[in-house]
Amino acid sequence: MNRSGSGSNRRPPIPFLKMSAAGNDFIVIAAGSLPAARFDPRFVQQVCRRRVSVGADGVILVEKKRSDLLGVAFYNPDGRETFCGNGARCAARYGAIREGMPAEMLLETLRGTLRAELLTDGVRLEIGACGVLRQDLSIPLGSRTIRGILIDVGVPHLVTFDLDPEEIDVVALGREIRNHPLTGPEGANVDFARQVGSGLLEVRTYERGVEDETLSCGTGCIAAALAAAVLGLGTSPTVCRTRSGANLRVAFHLAGERFEKVILEGEARVVYSGELVNEA
Repeated sequence: MNRSGSGSNRRPPIPFLKMSAAGNDFIVIAAGSLPAARFDPRFVQQVCRRRVSVGADGVILVEKKRSDLLGVAFYNPDGRETFCGNGARCAARYGAIREGMPAEMLLETLRGTLRAELLTDGVRLEIGACGVLRQDLSIPLGSRTIRGILIDVGVPHLVTFDLDPEEIDVVALGREIRNHPLTGPEGANVDFARQVGSGLLEVRTYERGVEDETLSCGTGCIAAALAAAVLGLGTSPTVCRTRSGANLRVAFHLAGERFEKVILEGEARVVYSGELVNEA
């Protein structure tokens, strides 16, 4: 997949599937169906616009490389490539539906080669090991300080249990934290979590690149589950209730200060199929 440069302003219709993973929605396209010799990030920015185009939390390009290996490239609405747990699970389902991939397959992603398995009610994704970047991060915001844990789950996430997710302005506060210098030069996704039961978390996420709250975030749920374990608030497996109301399940093994065998599991649905015409 060539992922840089610019393409023509005119293009023939491009077939796609609109998919949703617990409310995290994507436009999924076979890389070979793109007419341009080089992929143009402006295409992503254009088709992800809600109400004036298809609208989505990102675009996923997939390419069958072997009978058991699917290349996956995920782009945020700002056109930048990243890693996405929910997107990877949707890609696996797409691979089975459109590319004839087996129920157990490998995904070649920006994070590395990951194993995915199609279940009767969803997709299971093994993302490997994850590490805590900062355990005691304190972010000053005006008259208050937000305490959080910064975790690398393929992308950085700042998880805080300081605030009730139902009582705050997730977008305003998430944007402020996401852009704070202490979250790193490119900022971080921000997860507002609380324990609502044994093995159950409520999680709301502000995603960088989307620059808004999404109805669910796979890597955000992973980060929240791992942060809960660090704080002694949870163990494996942990169920995360997302903003859409759907649940994502996170399993992991804690080895010292490092998390291994991290697994994300949940629904990945096809919403509709269509063609992106030039006016999209």
